[in-house]
Amino acid sequence: MSKSILVYFKSENDAEAARSGLQRLRVSDLYVDHLPEGDNRTSYVPIGDMGADDTETRKGFFKGLFQKDNDPVTHLVQAKVNEIDYDEAMGILTELNGYVEQ
Repeated sequence: MSKSILVYFKSENDAEAARSGLQRLRVSDLYVDHLPEGDNRTSYVPIGDMGADDTETRKGFFKGLFQKDNDPVTHLVQAKVNEIDYDEAMGILTELNGYVEQ
């Protein structure tokens, strides 16, 4: 069984590094795409802030929500990851500063 992932990045280099890292795992339908400029209404949250259990991490999560970040996401990485490799994939994407839609 596989899980779909859709992660956004603020640079092409990070997106390509994510592709390279994910290629070591059991993935399919892996691609990187450039996002057109325009719609800035979508909010993004760093992957590392999702599912935080400890108080300090949650504080950082809420602080991040209210800080203005003027750097738009420019690229996305989409793939289907085998469940066995899902946690490792998310670790790779977190290290490379991936974002998900809020």
